[in-house]
Amino acid sequence: MKMSAKLIVGVVGVILAIAVLVVILKMPHTVNEPCDWCDKRPSIAYENSDGEKAYVCKECSKYCMLCDEKATKHYENMAGMMVFVCDDCYEAVHGE
Repeated sequence: MKMSAKLIVGVVGVILAIAVLVVILKMPHTVNEPCDWCDKRPSIAYENSDGEKAYVCKECSKYCMLCDEKATKHYENMAGMMVFVCDDCYEAVHGE
């Protein structure tokens, strides 16, 4: 028994719609909470490994917290705060 092309297209469409919804819900979103680093509002909410939220404003996420170069990566520090860093500082901190 062959599945019709319409059924296959419908199933693929539903799977893609669910995938897009999951991605959108998992993306950081803007909230009216103070930035963990500078207290500016609004900030972007990031979920930490323990399920708590970390808040970082757009300005604090642009530049490396260690050398002021353009930030390209971020990680959660031991205090549960999101730290934005450049590639070089990330490698220095994480020993890669």
